[in-house]
This record gives sequence, C-alpha cells and structure tokens, in this order.
Amino acid sequence: MVRHLDFHETKTDDYDEIKLPKDYTLFTKNRQKFKKKSGGIIIIYKKKLSHILKFINSESEFVQWVEILHGNFDTGKDILLGCVYIPPEFSRYSSDESFSEIEDELIRFSNTSKEVALIGDFNSRTSIDSDHVIPDENLLEILQVEDDVINKDIFSYLLLESKNIPLQRYSYDQGRVNKYGTLLLELCKRCGIFICNGRIFSDKFIGHTTCKDSSVVDYLIVSPHMFDYISEFRVDEFNPMFSDVHNSIFFTLSFNTDSNYTDKVNTEKNTGNTETHIKWDCRKADEYFQALSSDSVSGNLQHIDHVLSTIDTNNFTPEKINGLVDDLGNVLLDTAEGVLGKTKKRPVYPDRKNKPWQTYIDICYNKNSSKLNTDNKFIWLMSNEHANVCRNISRFLSLSIFYKTDSKATEKLSS
Repeated sequence: MVRHLDFHETKTDDYDEIKLPKDYTLFTKNRQKFKKKSGGIIIIYKKKLSHILKFINSESEFVQWVEILHGNFDTGKDILLGCVYIPPEFSRYSSDESFSEIEDELIRFSNTSKEVALIGDFNSRTSIDSDHVIPDENLLEILQVEDDVINKDIFSYLLLESKNIPLQRYSYDQGRVNKYGTLLLELCKRCGIFICNGRIFSDKFIGHTTCKDSSVVDYLIVSPHMFDYISEFRVDEFNPMFSDVHNSIFFTLSFNTDSNYTDKVNTEKNTGNTETHIKWDCRKADEYFQALSSDSVSGNLQHIDHVLSTIDTNNFTPEKINGLVDDLGNVLLDTAEGVLGKTKKRPVYPDRKNKPWQTYIDICYNKNSSKLNTDNKFIWLMSNEHANVCRNISRFLSLSIFYKTDSKATEKLSS
C-alpha cells in the first residue's frame, strides 16, 4: 500500500526553506521562466518510500513525473505518476501548449510496460462530457481500415466495462466546458486514460466539486489497469489549512508486496547473504514423492501432459518449448520448496545429481535455419509415477530423458 505521498501546487521558489517532520522529505519543481516568485509543484513523501520512487527531470513546468518502481510489488510494471498544475486559462502563467507538453512527455516516459496516472489541478471544467471514444466497428469494416493503423487505446473503454466501472461520468459541475476542459478530454481520448472523479468508490455516481464548492477542476486520471490498484478514492471537505479554495483529493494505491523482495530484505538483515537454495534431504524423499502425487500438483503435471499430447508439431517454436519446460520446472521446484524449505546458499557449487526435483534442459537453436538442432538436448526428471509426461516430452522434443527411481537408479526412457 502506498500512502503518505502528497502532491501540491506551491508558491515557493528555490530559495525557500521548508520544514517538515523528520520522517518526511520533498521534491520541488519551481517555475524558472519568471523573475518574480511564481510557485510550482511540490511532492512530499515519507523517507521510507525513497527506494521505490524515481523522479524524472523534464522540460515542462506543468508536470513533475515520478515512477513507482515495480521491483517491490506484484504489479509487474512500473507506474508513472504525473503531478500536474496548469495555471488558470487567463492568468499570466497560462499557456495553450500546456496540455500538448504533458501529452508529449507522457508518451515519451511511458511505454507498454508502464501504467499511468495524472493527479492535480488542471483548471479544466469538463462537465459530464465523454473522456473516451467508442469506435463504430461497422464503419471501420466498411472503410477496410487495417488494424495496424488503429490506435488501440480507443478500445480501452472495454476494460472499464469489464471492471464494472461506469463509462458515463457524474459531476455536480455541469456548467459550460471551458477551453482547458476540451483540451483535457481530447488528451484522455488520444491516450486512452480515464477520469476517476464521479466513477469510483465514495464519489461514484456523484462527482463532488473540488473548487469553491461550485466547479470540478482537480482530477485523478488513470490508465485502465490502474483501477485495479486503487483501493480508495474520495474528495475531502474543504480545509483552509491545505488550500485557499481547493478540496483535497485522497486516493490509495494498494499492491501486494513481492514475496521474493521481502525474503531478500529479511535475509539481508538476518544473514547478510541474499542467496538461498533448496537443499535435498534424503530422509524426506517419501514425503516429497507423496507431495508430487497430491491432487493439486498431479493436476498441473497432467495439464502439461495434455498440452504436449495435443500440440501441433508442425507449428512450434523454441519459445513454446522453453515455456513448457519452465512450467514443468516450476511445479517440481515449488513442490520441493514446500517440503524442504530454503537454506542459505554455500559458495560451493551444489551437486545436481542428488537433487531429483531439478530440471535441466539445454536447447541448441540453429540460427541458420528454422529447425531445432536436436543435439545436446538433455532433460533430467524424477519419479516413475509420471513416466507418461516424460515420454511425451521426449517424443515431442526428441530429447534424451532420464528419471530418478526410488532406488536412485537412473533409467533411460525410450520415446
């Protein structure tokens, strides 16, 4: 869960000294184009979050980008947060290029591996106008528009429907859409991102005002999959301690902590060595083989066996083979870890021959042809209880397959 990460517009400059509680620190981006103090953006966060935050330097003075690094969480992707402040439309600090600058940098800093969120004061009144486009698929078919020329983001609205999030936004502010509101809605449509206000949690079907109790100009805007990580969203009551006219927007991002990262940190603290491995214990051989025969593990092996027996041998690639072998190895290793646990790894290279859960494969791919080179292919398994799986792998990959019997004899299976 990520909390205690606050975004604010400020009236500070580089020479101001800001005092914070000892557990907090900050990052500022002040305007540089004006001689007088004109403020900017400030991000205040707990020091313990420093190792997961990466601040990005960029040219635009309207947004400060910060990445939440996914290495500590189960997202599988870095999350790109943009803290935004766009001055009012007719102020001396306003710029018609503000939205295009934000869009250009969003595209530059994000890619297929990043989720995106924008938070802040956009000074944009959008009423309840649509922030997405629903394409006419019949028209696309009639015009014979190729898939590779269609912006895939225009179909991202389908993800909201699958998450039971209403496409129609709600808002207490249903007045005229201003110029900046139109620019913001166009940005959302082009980038496939969606306004959270009026759509989720306590603000769902409501759309509370965020400024002077009359308009909505502050937003949380996210890419579709980001909705999976938002566990709380609300517009707080106005508090003059935090702003002159704006209500605070509060939201929580929740992630499952990566267990591998947690184990690594704990091991570093306790042993000073992060490397662990599964140590084979002959006394637990029977327990291990019984675990392999359990319904859950046996079902996984049967699934792999089924995939191998139904695969099209005329349409396979090294990647598919590697995937099957990885799946099989994970089943064996996970079972071993459940029975034996992990111990601190010694610097001596382990003796592979006495570890029946280990799976080894060395697939040589001939770069000069599309065929697999069947030389030097070797996979080593255990337990004659799953000989059919072994035979199928052997038949499909033309491998020499060996398995460990209860008597610790090694027997070659004919394919």
